Amino acid sequence: VAYCVDAGMATLTGIETPNGSFTGSGITDNGDGTAVFDPASAGAGGPYDIIYEYTNASGCVSQMTHQTTVNDLPDVSFSGLDASYCLGDDVVVLTGNQAPQGSFAGPNVTDNGDGTATFDPTAAGVGGPYMITYSFTDANGCANVDSQQTSVYDVPVVSFTGLDANYCEGDPQVNLTGSEIPQGSFSGPGVIDQGNGTAVFYPVLAGLGTFDITYSFQNANGCVGQDVQTTTINAIPNASFTGLDAAYCNNAAAVTLTGNHLPDGVFSGEGITDNGDGTALFDPSVVAAGTSYNITYTYTTPEGCSDEDVQSVEIYPVDDLSFTGLDASYCFGADAADLIGNLATATFEGPGITN
Repeated sequence: VAYCVDAGMATLTGIETPNGSFTGSGITDNGDGTAVFDPASAGAGGPYDIIYEYTNASGCVSQMTHQTTVNDLPDVSFSGLDASYCLGDDVVVLTGNQAPQGSFAGPNVTDNGDGTATFDPTAAGVGGPYMITYSFTDANGCANVDSQQTSVYDVPVVSFTGLDANYCEGDPQVNLTGSEIPQGSFSGPGVIDQGNGTAVFYPVLAGLGTFDITYSFQNANGCVGQDVQTTTINAIPNASFTGLDAAYCNNAAAVTLTGNHLPDGVFSGEGITDNGDGTALFDPSVVAAGTSYNITYTYTTPEGCSDEDVQSVEIYPVDDLSFTGLDASYCFGADAADLIGNLATATFEGPGITN
């Protein structure tokens, strides 16, 4: 007969009860021909001799001896379980020291039947402590359990302000502010963290492209919340236009100007009529002569980045010409008439004219 060290006490009864007495390891004699055997008191080991002795009325002594063994409990433990987790953490693998034997139990524990198991913190949900147990029974029928506790904490919800969805290259820096100020930190291209829950974002340092800017905060339970926002640094467009000469006379006909981003872009300036399709008309006759004007073509991208091309044009005055000496009619064969213009550098044209 064998016992496990954690087995309950066993009552022994002698055949001569209420006479006789018991002795041996772990024995408590009751003085009435019975006794109690406590495996824990005897301790793991053996075989132990348990003796029942009886003396009859004639003084003759007889004994009966039985042997028993007390088996220790198996060493049982498991690894892989942390004291706490954050909601959303990965599933973890638990491994018993008696694998491939033994079994696991507990909230949202999946026993694999080979001395291992998985624990899913997200499925368990926020709460705890949750009790996780690993049990093993050895060949002697002695069982032991390792129990460990774990808790699951919520992940903080965080956010930050100050970041736009789009910037143009060369835009000035902007300040970012986290919801958990003065705690939390920022990271990402072009970001300079200030160590106090704020940061400065420099579009010029980030360069062209689309980037993720992250604000992270770790609470007292060690759980990290993040807010990730995306921003794009856009190139500044190159605006230019054609069709404008450097100078015109005040009586010149209107000319068409064409932007390089038509049908987009807007023209502005004296004498300009914008057509709303990336083109415009410039009419030299409607502006004052004797000065120069700036004509501007401006183009703005859908993301708000703009450029302009400014060209200068000069308008020359037209001289007021007149002449004398010409009658309204002549007889055929009449003498030639002298025509005199008001400007010596001007010339005459027409039938019968000799300059």
